[in-house]
Order: sequence, then structure tokens, then C-alpha cells
Amino acid sequence: MADQDIKPSPTSNAYLGLQTGLYVLALVWTGFRLWIRRGRHWWEDLFALMAAFACIVGLVSFWFIYWPNAPEFDYAFMWLDIMTNWVVVWSTRVSVLLSILRVATKPRMRIIIHASLSLFAIFGAVSFAFKMWVCWDNPSWRETAYLHCRNSHAYAFVQLSTDVVSALILVTLPIAMLWDIKLARQTRILVISIFAMSVLSAVASIVHVVFIVPATSETGITMHIQNAIDLIVCNLLVTVTFIYRVLLRKNGAHIDDGTSHQGNDSNGDIEDSPETVKFTTVNLDSHESSYAFDSSDSSYQGRSNVAWDRGLGQSARWLE
Repeated sequence: MADQDIKPSPTSNAYLGLQTGLYVLALVWTGFRLWIRRGRHWWEDLFALMAAFACIVGLVSFWFIYWPNAPEFDYAFMWLDIMTNWVVVWSTRVSVLLSILRVATKPRMRIIIHASLSLFAIFGAVSFAFKMWVCWDNPSWRETAYLHCRNSHAYAFVQLSTDVVSALILVTLPIAMLWDIKLARQTRILVISIFAMSVLSAVASIVHVVFIVPATSETGITMHIQNAIDLIVCNLLVTVTFIYRVLLRKNGAHIDDGTSHQGNDSNGDIEDSPETVKFTTVNLDSHESSYAFDSSDSSYQGRSNVAWDRGLGQSARWLE
């Protein structure tokens, strides 16, 4: 492939800057999330961190692909692009789903979430296998100017289907979970809106799918945009609710720690009062959480009880 075939277009410098800025925003947002969750990290944070590392690799490969004098490296970095996109997409989706699992209290809802996690694992495996098969089966794409697999319409359909189904799961599950929970109107709108941001990930995925067939320069552009948006959306639930609670505290809202509404059972677990819902607790003074879980049941690890804030019309102390 001639060097001139892979030189970026005149608008690429602006795009390089904007895309790099979007990646940096996503990575900083992830760092903020991990700082908030320090000392209380759970599986959802591990998957978010995994996606962040993949974004760093994607950012490096993104810059090297646009390097005008090294076409032999572009092939290797294109494969890195494929791998990092897959890791980011499915790690962020699993992270959001685990966030829902961490606050779910009803056994039926937890079963549904575990089934959804299994479905995501199947979707991810199918997507990865299909992508590898498409790229290896037709190697002629290595001689094109855009260095992207010649994706088939069948692959585009598989990608679109998994994206839409995943988005529906990530939006409907939290809405169903919150349906019977008494939250203040502002709190309910906030939490549902954050989960609804998963739609943004679906939109980014669909836009990317539109440019998959045929492969053009926009194929890679939309892929990197999708990476950054997915990572940002993945961190919204933790970061925005933390900021929300800080603002409430600055406004003088009283937040009950709930200790007067809880008692211990014979297993050492904290019993819930009728006015208590299990969410992740943030103590803004000590930055510590009061954990309550059965050590014999790892599925409850990292969860804690949250008392209603009576001063805010029984709004919940929410996730940090």
C-alpha cells in the first residue's frame, strides 16, 4: 500500500484533536469514578477499569494509524482497534448491568439480571467470533485505503441486533426495579435519566453500524467515538449521583445515616426496616461506607443499606 493512500484528509487534524479530547474526558471521568469508589471497588469498577485501559490502547493505535509514514504498523494497530472496540463495548455494558445488580434487592430481579449477564456473554462471544471470521475470511481489505474489514451485511445485522437488545435491557431493567420503590420525584427522574443514557451508547453503536458496510474512513471515526461515549455513559451512575448528593449537602439537606432503623439478625446481616432500601451508601465526611452482606454469599458483597432521607420526602441515599 502506498503511503499516500493512508494519509489523513485535511480535516483529520481537527478530528484528531476532538477525538483525543473525547478520550481524555472519558478517562478522566473514569478516574473520578474510581476515586469516588476507593476502598469499595466491586466487579463493576473492575470492568470500567478494563474498558479504560482498552480506551488508552485504542487512543495510542488511533494516533499511530494516522501516522503518515508507517503503513506496515497500521495493519497491526487496526487489529488493536478491533480488539479494543470489542473490549470497551462489552466491558462497559457489563459494568452498567453490574451496577444495577448491586442495588437490586428482589430475588426475581437479581435472577433476571444474572440471566442478562449470561446473555451479554453470549452476545459478546458471537460478536467477537463473527468479526474475526469476517476479517480473516476476506484479507483483501488489507490493501484498501481505510484499513477496515470488508464487513458483510450479515455481520452488520448481528451487530445491530445485539446493540439494540443490550440497550433495551440496560434501560428497562432499572426502570422495572425502581417502579415500586418510593423515591422523591427529583431522585427518581435523576436515576432513571442516568440509566436512560444507555440509549446514547446504542445510538453511537447504530451510527457505527451504518458505516460498517462498506468500510470507509468514517468506519474508524465512529468506532472511536463509540468507545469514548460508552466509557462516559458507564461512569455516569456513580459520578452524577455522587455530585447530586454533594450538592444536596451544600444546600443544607439533612441525610440520615439510617442506623436507628436497622437491627442485626443472627447471621450478622443488617435487617431492613420498612423504610429502608438497599443501595450503596456514601458518607461524605469520612468517605466510608457501612457494608452489610453475608460473607457466605458473594453476590451481596459490596452492597450496603441505605436509609430514606426524611428531610427530602423519603428520597433515597443513592449510589456513589
